[in-house]
Amino acid sequence: MTSSFGIEPQRQVRDLVSLPSAPQEPAAPARPAEEPQRVGGQLLYGRSYQEDNRAKETIGQIADFLKDQGVFDRAVDMMRKDYIDNRKRQAEKLLEQEAAAYKDASENKLETLSLKQAGRPDLARENQLRNPYVNFFYYNTKATDAGKQIAVELADWVKKSAPTLSQVENPAERSAIITQKALELKKPYADLPSAHVAAKIDPLIASIKSDANKLIAKEQLERRAETQIRETQEGFSNELKLRATVAKADPGSPKSMTFGADAGRAAYLKGRSIYVDKYGYDESQYHQLLFDILPTLFIDQFGGPDGRNDLADQLTYSSFIDGLKGIKNRENIEILDLIKRGDKNRKSLRRTILEGVVTEQKLYDNLQKGEINRIAEEKRSWKIDQRKSIREWKANNPFPSQQQVLDERNRRILEAVQNPGLLPEDMSEESVVDYFNNELPDIKLKLGDDKKLAFRSQAQSLINSGVTQMPAEMKEELTGYDAYYEISKLFNDANISQNSPDVSNQAENVLKTLTTRLKDHILSQPYALSLEKLPDGPDKTKKRELLNNAIERAQSQFAFELGPQVKARLGSAGQLTPEVVEGITTTIQTEQFNRPIYSKVEDHYFDKVSGRPTPVPPLGAESWSASSGWNIKFNEVDNGRAWSQLSKGYFYNNPKQAREWLSENFVLSSTSIGEIYKALTTGDVSSISDATRLRMQNVMFAFGNTGLTPEGIAQQQIVRFLTKDDNNNVVRALPRDVGQKMNDNLEKVADRLAVPVAGTGVAPRDLLLYMSNNGSHSHSGNNAIDFFIERGNRYQTANRMPSPVSGRVVFSEYVDGFGMTVVIQATTNGKGYKKGDRILLGHADQLLVQQDAFVSKGDPIAVAGNRLNPSKNTGRGTPGHLHLQLMRQPKDGWSGRWVNQMQYQADQQEQYDFFIDNVKPMFSRYEKGP
Repeated sequence: MTSSFGIEPQRQVRDLVSLPSAPQEPAAPARPAEEPQRVGGQLLYGRSYQEDNRAKETIGQIADFLKDQGVFDRAVDMMRKDYIDNRKRQAEKLLEQEAAAYKDASENKLETLSLKQAGRPDLARENQLRNPYVNFFYYNTKATDAGKQIAVELADWVKKSAPTLSQVENPAERSAIITQKALELKKPYADLPSAHVAAKIDPLIASIKSDANKLIAKEQLERRAETQIRETQEGFSNELKLRATVAKADPGSPKSMTFGADAGRAAYLKGRSIYVDKYGYDESQYHQLLFDILPTLFIDQFGGPDGRNDLADQLTYSSFIDGLKGIKNRENIEILDLIKRGDKNRKSLRRTILEGVVTEQKLYDNLQKGEINRIAEEKRSWKIDQRKSIREWKANNPFPSQQQVLDERNRRILEAVQNPGLLPEDMSEESVVDYFNNELPDIKLKLGDDKKLAFRSQAQSLINSGVTQMPAEMKEELTGYDAYYEISKLFNDANISQNSPDVSNQAENVLKTLTTRLKDHILSQPYALSLEKLPDGPDKTKKRELLNNAIERAQSQFAFELGPQVKARLGSAGQLTPEVVEGITTTIQTEQFNRPIYSKVEDHYFDKVSGRPTPVPPLGAESWSASSGWNIKFNEVDNGRAWSQLSKGYFYNNPKQAREWLSENFVLSSTSIGEIYKALTTGDVSSISDATRLRMQNVMFAFGNTGLTPEGIAQQQIVRFLTKDDNNNVVRALPRDVGQKMNDNLEKVADRLAVPVAGTGVAPRDLLLYMSNNGSHSHSGNNAIDFFIERGNRYQTANRMPSPVSGRVVFSEYVDGFGMTVVIQATTNGKGYKKGDRILLGHADQLLVQQDAFVSKGDPIAVAGNRLNPSKNTGRGTPGHLHLQLMRQPKDGWSGRWVNQMQYQADQQEQYDFFIDNVKPMFSRYEKGP
């Protein structure tokens, strides 16, 4: 049967309406008759209508949904019943509306047919478009689509908000938040009839809320589990941190070793008390948790600057493992031998920990530049930068008021404590305050004009000799006085001017010019001219060789001795025009070239009788007479600094040779001997001047590790000065009471002579790396590099040595000859070395790492000794120096530790290249010398 519009009747209500010919959007409600419009739609036929059961199915779903919630409280059941009844009534109302719409649609069909038969097709069409079922179908479709859209958006929001919602403990409050979001999403559909909303939208929202509760419950469970795991991990790690701190306070002591060895067991018990005893997990679950938390044990968990923590240095992998040994589970299996569930490789806990350490080490090694390195660099340079900026402030404020000093000091302290992450590791908030109190002291008193003038004169004298830092004693005397900042400015200005690039370059050129002119000067002297008159032959050739050797030694001594003075004069000269530079050059030449050590080299640098060079450079003039005794003068400008540099090679590691030379030569002038003698006999050490103390420190630098001490040398020199003649014969006895007094006051004098002076400072400044013997190691059968890590004017050491490679510590203990020794096996390739190569560091005063620890390049591994205190050096070698040696990994790998493996040492050139490429870059200043 076909309608008048050519539409075949269908058996389904939803199919009773044919689609418009060109649909653009969902059908809209019909407008009043006076404004007919085309809306799409279908004609309805009564005989083809069938009841739509979808509403009943929806109601059933709602009932099932509510039933699944499992709420058994009577009051809640009543509320739920009311809810179901309400939704049921709304659904039934929707069905009634649908039935009424169908009935009206049937009548509309008859009216439309009647109008068509009456020949009124336009009215028939208009009547058809006012079919009541069109409106019903429009809202029904819109509600269905709206339900789907709201469900999708609400589900997505719940998923994203689950972590936040899980923190809301009150279920009612949480449900209200979700309901509020659903209402927001329903606002665009406010025109929908309530029956459509109840049947098409609300059931979907209820379903989403049900899923949300399940998701949130899961989120809460996971969050609680994470919190419990984190608390367990922190308890475990904090116990280790506590023990690492104790161990670090006294590394290597029996107490710290014992405390560290027990750390693993203590940390295990602490973690177990939290995870098992407190939260009720099974012991096996705790053991499985260890597989996750222990591999990250040796990376920084406490906010350190370099990504690593103290555990790797102080507890080490082996000591930590030792602490876990013997701990067993209920099945009597050691926990270190347990296997993680589901691990196809069946790795034990022991292996998992080791692999975690290696993995973190590799990750750390891959960190090149960036934020971590930037912060580490700022920490390393903090004191240098502060000192520089304080110098600049003092230069701009030579006569500050007490309030200005106070304001500047407080500003710096506040800035430092507000950025604790940029402070050096050894500085706390208290030490920051002490640091700035020392650098910017209060002004409490005014210094008299006479004393102020004396300090200015003393400071200028030191500056002229090349000293650019205020001596510690001078600073101590001036602290609290107004003159402190004025005198500081003198040294600061000198430091800036003498170390400027222009002055440094000009000083180098001036020294080259002077040493060249010195050679011409020596060749113009009578002895050199007399050689030219000798007939050619072996005798003339030998004497020329001796003279050439003497010229080279004189040039070296001149450069060492006059270098600081050249920089001082250039730095104070102002504008360095060619005329000014030449004037300074000529003045120094006139002052120095006529000194005997530079004009009569034949009397100082070789023995004309034996025809051999003298072992050490000359010091000055010594004369003795029966009436007046000894008269010792040293015509030099640097208090023996150049002599010490040039002589140390002769005395190096040779105590017998040093003592024999001292028994026949003086290293202290008559003035210095008089000062020390007074101190030894009266106990008044203030009689020992800074010049004498500085000279003694230079002497100690020359004698190296010969076992001699400053006070011992002074006592020997005094006894020879008082009792012997120029042939070393005893001409008078030392009074008994004098000897007793000297012994009584020896310790006081020793302390006075050991205090650093003339700019050495009392704390490390910008460290200097000084390579000995020009990179040679010819005095020994080993290929190696000897060097010093120095501070101040290089007469006090005791500084930390950073590791030149990243790797594992395979040896860390005392060895005869090498003393305190540490050996690092590289875990990566680098410039001049490969993975598996080993680096030995010997003669340390103290070792900072233990065997099996993993270190990164730059980590401190040892403390150097102190030249002024031979007891602070270990093994056989010059006090304060360190011995570095590179050994290549054999093809079949290493067998055991490094002992007796010297056959694998790299050649001397490779040792030198390794040092230059890997050690030198870690220091901002570098020198090498004889």
